[in-house]
Amino acid sequence: MAWALVVGSLRTDLPIPVYPIVALFSAIWAIYLFDRLYDTKGLVIDKTTPQRHRFTAKFRTLLIGLLFVAVGVAAGSFPFLPSAVVWGGSVIAAATAAYYIVFRFFRRLLPRLATGPWKELTIAACFTAGIFLSVPPLRATANGMLLAAALTSLFLANCLRISLAEADYDRDHDPAGFFSSSRHRSSKAVILLPLFALLIAIYLILQNDVSPVGISVLSTSMICLLINRSQKIPRHLVQAVADLSLLIPPLVVLGIQFILTR
Repeated sequence: MAWALVVGSLRTDLPIPVYPIVALFSAIWAIYLFDRLYDTKGLVIDKTTPQRHRFTAKFRTLLIGLLFVAVGVAAGSFPFLPSAVVWGGSVIAAATAAYYIVFRFFRRLLPRLATGPWKELTIAACFTAGIFLSVPPLRATANGMLLAAALTSLFLANCLRISLAEADYDRDHDPAGFFSSSRHRSSKAVILLPLFALLIAIYLILQNDVSPVGISVLSTSMICLLINRSQKIPRHLVQAVADLSLLIPPLVVLGIQFILTR
């Protein structure tokens, strides 16, 4: 939701699209909660079990309740969504369903020697598509496409960093994870992807076209680079730290922008 608000700030001529952003937020949380609950169904906890799965197993009833709330909020916002958002959301929903069919429900059938991070890339692309769908439409400019590429790179780096930290667990429980099938796969992508986003951010800031977004991408890229290079973060904290590194910078930028424009 933070990134949707930042991207939405590009269209100063239009009001903030409240219902699409609420729908995006609740839909993402519903998918996230379902994913966690599905992953921990019948889970036997051992020393490789990530902390997030331990938390889900411990508070399963609470998270099921929150899942119903998230679904209810998403459904309640549906009648207020523009038709373009509904149709676009249907495409993203179909992609999300394909993700679950391929990478979740039938993940044991996947080859263990898959050549690319297809699961992680699908997640990153769906997040980016959801952000651009929930805000007023942007013109198909070069800067808009660069921004989409930067956000996808950051989200992909986030997924890969978590996959790298949880590789031991994924070998037995999630063969679709990029680092689950080989101990020797290069982890350079978790550095190169934020670096790519950083270069795009510098370009956008120099263009003075999407400054708030450019600053958000710049700061997020720098933080991701520092975190992904660090070897001192405990494995059980990597997921929380990686996710916060994506959320905090845009929220800070939004806060500063709000203060300056009052």
